[in-house]
Formats: sequence, C-alpha cells, structure tokens
Amino acid sequence: MIHGQVYKAQCVAHVHVFPKKVRKVLKLDQEMKDFSKLLMNEQSFLVFGRGYNHATAIEYGLKTKKEALMHSEGILAGEMKPGPLALADENLPILIIELQRHLGKHLVISICC
Repeated sequence: MIHGQVYKAQCVAHVHVFPKKVRKVLKLDQEMKDFSKLLMNEQSFLVFGRGYNHATAIEYGLKTKKEALMHSEGILAGEMKPGPLALADENLPILIIELQRHLGKHLVISICC
C-alpha cells in the first residue's frame, strides 16, 4: 500500500509541472515548421535512434511515410556502419533522436566512426 501512496504523490507532483512542459513544447512549433520546410523537397531521409529512442525513430519513420508520403526509415544508430550508412551520401537528410544528453556523444560516434 505504501508503494501506491508514493506513486500517487509522484503523480500529483508531476501534474504541477505539466503546464510548464506543455508551454515548452509549444514553443518548438516554429522550429518544427522550419524543419518540415527543409524536408519538403526531399525524396527520403533517415531517422536514427539508440536505446528506447530507437522505437521513437521507427515510429517517426512510419508516420512520415503515412502522413507525408515520403520514404523514411527509422534505424538503430549502432547498426549504421555496415549497411544503411553505406547507401547514404552527403545530400541525404538524417534526423537523430537523442533524448538522453549523456548518450549523445556515444550516438555520434556509433554513426560516424
């Protein structure tokens, strides 16, 4: 029962932070519009993710195919060296999803090196 009380207290604490987080996300609206304009004339792009961001990358790729009718692939960042990266050139747009800042350096190394 104590576990349930702790969970309830944590939920209530997070409810107070929620409006601030929503405002922060809404401020990204213009950035997302600008990003979509960059991709408007592209035929395809890759979305990289690592760890639980891999699932986000796959979902982003699928949503892009469905909604924008554009070829996109969500790919596990650590699997880039042997295959898909060999097919990329300097003109292929690549989106990297990394929500854990401490992993960012490792993600770039796994893609580029």
